[in-house]
Amino acid sequence: MKRTMLSIILILIIFGCTAVEDNTVITIKGVLIDRELNPIQDIKIELVSSDINSSQELQNFGFNLSHIDRIDVFDVSNERGEFKFFFPRSSLNLALFIDQDQGLNFQSTELDENFPILIIEDSSSLDLNFEDLILIPSE
Repeated sequence: MKRTMLSIILILIIFGCTAVEDNTVITIKGVLIDRELNPIQDIKIELVSSDINSSQELQNFGFNLSHIDRIDVFDVSNERGEFKFFFPRSSLNLALFIDQDQGLNFQSTELDENFPILIIEDSSSLDLNFEDLILIPSE
């Protein structure tokens, strides 16, 4: 009886799993650093869905928590400041988010303001590498 149950479970597992093709999952990675280019570890960074499509819209509308939907995908930066996400390709407008209670914002190179959110404007790419993302204390 045990052998039959084990066989049934094994068959269900094998046929219940679907293969993930290379072009259905995107990889998002980067390194969190401070202004002195030192890695920042133990920062929870989230992948969120946002109703803001671009950095320009973010500057025009500002940031409010109502602009995001949390999708329960996150990582914590390691001792080298590295983080990485794997996420199914979708039509969502994706963004990186650092909760405001951590006291940090992404330093913007193109905007006058700094926000706890970084809009991913090329979310159709399969491999997004943000390399060095500078975080500064939020005001």
